[in-house]
Amino acid sequence: EAVQMQRQLQAGRREMASAEQRAREAEQQAEEQRRRSNDAQRRAREAEQKVTQERRNREMQEELKRAAEQATTRLEDQLQLVREELGYPVHWRRSLFEDLRREVRRWYAPLLGSLRISTFECMPADKSGAEFATLASLFDVPDPHNLGMGRDVPPGPWRQPASGSDGRQRSLRLVSAWSIENPYLWSKYQAERRIVSEQLARLHAGNRTVDPVSTNLFGPTDISSLKITNPELRAALNESLLSHGVKPDSLLDVIGNGLSDKFCSGLFGHGIYLADSISKNDQYAIQDEKYNGQSRLRDLHARLYNNSNKHPGKVYYVLVCRAILGCAVRTQDNQTIMGSPGSHVYAVPDRELAHVDGNYADSRIHHHSLVGETGVRTQRHREFIQFHKERVYPWYLLAYQRVLNGNRV
Repeated sequence: EAVQMQRQLQAGRREMASAEQRAREAEQQAEEQRRRSNDAQRRAREAEQKVTQERRNREMQEELKRAAEQATTRLEDQLQLVREELGYPVHWRRSLFEDLRREVRRWYAPLLGSLRISTFECMPADKSGAEFATLASLFDVPDPHNLGMGRDVPPGPWRQPASGSDGRQRSLRLVSAWSIENPYLWSKYQAERRIVSEQLARLHAGNRTVDPVSTNLFGPTDISSLKITNPELRAALNESLLSHGVKPDSLLDVIGNGLSDKFCSGLFGHGIYLADSISKNDQYAIQDEKYNGQSRLRDLHARLYNNSNKHPGKVYYVLVCRAILGCAVRTQDNQTIMGSPGSHVYAVPDRELAHVDGNYADSRIHHHSLVGETGVRTQRHREFIQFHKERVYPWYLLAYQRVLNGNRV
């Protein structure tokens, strides 16, 4: 009996231990359930907070969108007034002129951070469009035999010997184009248009005939696809499209501040030299070899090139400019006026042109530009020289490549 009772006691103890184990497991399960419940509640709170935050973000975005739309409307209204006042070309897409930028900075500086202030924009032309095709026609030069000719062409494979053609095939091709939008330069150009127009009216009133100046940059090509319709080129001012070669190092300065007669000189003195032939501009071209974000051209490259318009390598630059030639004086020797023996080209040597002969009421008027005709100083190409920088506006920037026997150089 004692043994039986001892066995029963041991069985009871085992059952009690098992019950205690089950109780501990139940407690652990309850703790795990409490932890899961707490996690679920925390996730629910986080989800609710996220939903609330997203709702607040959407409301803020909608509010910002409404504010931006209202601001855009106000800016566009002001921009239209500025365009009407200053005569900015209608195709320009700049929405931040200097007076409007201050307003945008005040409204949105906390949201947008530091705004990049720029006085000009270079807007890329669509390479599949008619505008680009018209600009590309400039590089089908009518005188390919003159490519590489001239004392100004740097030594290298592109340069032809002074004795004559070396028989190698030379050509040019357009690879990129940008229209230049610079309100600062355009306002000065517009002011000069008005001044020259008034001066020409005085000449006409004094029975002084202003001869037209023929230019042939685009030849017979239809230029209606170019953005020159508003405002149009004014034939009465002898306003023309002419080209100017520019070095990569100075390109940003030229686009931002305009061409300068103080830095340019040539056979006809100090002035801004323009041409109606890309062959002439190519004589002075300097190569921009490749994209380099660390080089001295990094700012230029950042302006012009991106993932959708990559640097094509081995490019040269030329500007297509609007130029006011007005009452021009023509010369071959840079001394006497053609058709007027004994008359001098300059009032101040190589700096200011002579007065226009004629009977007009008030102050005397200087010629507005100089046309260097071929025959004495220059043999292959005419040159158009402007001594007042405000009368030249860089309208397009073109990047092109040289091709020698089928290879880029």
